[in-house]
Amino acid sequence: MSRFTSATLNYALFETIRVRVSAYNEKGWTESPSPTSTTAATARTVPEQMPSATIQRGSLTSETQIHVQWTPLVTDVEIGDTAILSYNLRFDSGLGLNVYVDLVGNPSDFPFIEFIVTDGITKDTDYSFQVRARNIYGWADSFSDPAVVIASSDVPAIMDALVTSYDTGVDPTAVKVEWVSPYDNSEPVVDF
Repeated sequence: MSRFTSATLNYALFETIRVRVSAYNEKGWTESPSPTSTTAATARTVPEQMPSATIQRGSLTSETQIHVQWTPLVTDVEIGDTAILSYNLRFDSGLGLNVYVDLVGNPSDFPFIEFIVTDGITKDTDYSFQVRARNIYGWADSFSDPAVVIASSDVPAIMDALVTSYDTGVDPTAVKVEWVSPYDNSEPVVDF
């Protein structure tokens, strides 16, 4: 059985493809082509560009690491009607210069939807992240845009014990509560 495969025919996603074939040898072409195929193929494509909104700050983010999560592409249109094989996550190293470095997924496959960056993280620094997907037909045409900024910071540190007393200068039944503000972990405390 012979086979012809081509990725350069520019069919639209889900477009039905039916073919007829003629054969050729030194004596010439077949007198008439084969009947139109009784089965059809459906066109598939590279994945769509991932929306920036899919990238999120993960709960394991701190001053020394950034936990990046993203929502996978799932619909047939998003994935190009074939399984996603890899995600490619990149970041700007905190320099803010639009110069990105691949973290995972290129050249080795990375089929997961989260990654923890530990190398080169400086506390209280903003890092820009972008992601794209790949299926058997190739990488999405571009990375998510605009980039998503995640700061290397964490929730405030555990607070020391509260000090309570009666504030008899105001009212003999008034209670006064005092505390020392905890370390903010590079993200200002805005409320108690």
